Amino acid sequence: MSSTSTTRRFVSVRTAIGVGAAVVLAGLMFGPVTGADFEDHESVPAAGSTATLNLTLSGDGPSGAVEELDFTNLVPGETRSERVTLKNDGSIPGEATLHVTNPDGTNVPTDKLNLLKVGTAEKGLMTPDQLLESGGVIELGELQPGETKQVTVQVSLDRSAGRDWQGVTFGADTVFVLKQLN
Repeated sequence: MSSTSTTRRFVSVRTAIGVGAAVVLAGLMFGPVTGADFEDHESVPAAGSTATLNLTLSGDGPSGAVEELDFTNLVPGETRSERVTLKNDGSIPGEATLHVTNPDGTNVPTDKLNLLKVGTAEKGLMTPDQLLESGGVIELGELQPGETKQVTVQVSLDRSAGRDWQGVTFGADTVFVLKQLN
């Protein structure tokens, strides 16, 4: 074999390696020369909303609204009732409670304030001291969406209430609450 033919083979092999490397580099840079990428798309709209919890109250009065729970002219031994209808106008169930806070009376010694009891016909009456012990919370139960529940709020003056109770005014802050069930 002559040196010319060895050089040609070496040049041919070198040329072939160079061309091969160029093709590999081109393939890496520009993707397959003869292949195609298939792709398909399907779109689906996405929508959502948050849940609602909405408590509405109605009463027995002519307007149907609950403006005030009125227990005026209470006499010893009497229990007065005010009916309130609770409705869950929301989209999820909730736990209903009645919060009675800041019970007070004017011109009445605090040791006699416990002669006045407040609560519901469904859960019973409590003294102001018992209300404070419970955090002022009276559980009324679950309300499903669209469900209504009647609650009878009551105030009672013990029969033993004497002259000290004449002309006394009393009150409390009352709030109905509907809280999401967990």
